[in-house]
Amino acid sequence: MDLKKYIEYCFIEGTERENQCKRVIESLGYVMNKTEYVEDRYKHIDFRLTGLNDTTYIFDFKGDKEGHKLGLDGYTWIETKNVEGNIGWFYAENLNSLMFELPDRYILVDIDGLRKFCGAMLSIINETSVLKPVDDYILYQRYGRLDEMFRMPFSHMTKYIIESFYK
Repeated sequence: MDLKKYIEYCFIEGTERENQCKRVIESLGYVMNKTEYVEDRYKHIDFRLTGLNDTTYIFDFKGDKEGHKLGLDGYTWIETKNVEGNIGWFYAENLNSLMFELPDRYILVDIDGLRKFCGAMLSIINETSVLKPVDDYILYQRYGRLDEMFRMPFSHMTKYIIESFYK
């Protein structure tokens, strides 16, 4: 598959995963509104969720995808800088939560608590970036790219889960 077709496939797959999440959550009586392109692309805001705990949750959706070992015994990659070298979704200033897709559920996670925890872990473990991931919380930059990320076990997120929505 050439690059253009792969990017198109990923976009379609991601949109379907977002729509599936929206259907599940709205079937429980909550309201999820998709943001406009500019907010999604440049501010990392995918949705606003209302009707839960008298709070509006503003989040980026992280779907199940290759490269992630999902489930609470697995891990995910956290993006600190995007492919253009700009601020990654983990540090997007307008988010108050993240939504992760797991095999059997979606989890809404408090991003402020997660940032504090990860910041402490990153400062303990990292003095400089490395070229390949060796372990959790090691900053990693793909060769020839401007992005930066680290791997995090899902089990470390459990105390930051606001709500779980089962599929």
